[in-house]
Amino acid sequence: MANKFYTFHQNNSGGSFTEPAIKLIVEASNADEAANIAIDNGVYFNGVDFGSDCPCCGDRWTDYPDESDEPEIYGLTPEEYVRSSLDKWYSSQEIPVFKIIYK
Repeated sequence: MANKFYTFHQNNSGGSFTEPAIKLIVEASNADEAANIAIDNGVYFNGVDFGSDCPCCGDRWTDYPDESDEPEIYGLTPEEYVRSSLDKWYSSQEIPVFKIIYK
C-alpha cells in the first residue's frame, strides 16, 4: 500500500501560532501513524481538555487530518498555497506556513 500525506491544520488558539508550522504535512501509511509522527514533532490534540489551549478559541491542532496522494493544503501544492490570496495573513507570521515530514 502506498503512503499518503496527512495535513494537520493549526488554529491560532490564544491568538498565536506555534512550531513546527501552521500546517504540518506528514507522509505515513495511515492516519494513526501520521498522528504519532506529528506528536513526535510537537503537535498535540485536545488542548482545551488538558488546559493548554484557549477554551474560547478551541483546540490548536486538528485531530482529523486531510488525506491526499501528494503534499497539499486545501487542494493546492504547499507552494501554491503560500502564493495564494488565502495565505496573505499566514505568511506574515513568524513561523513557517508549512512543513513536510517525509517518511
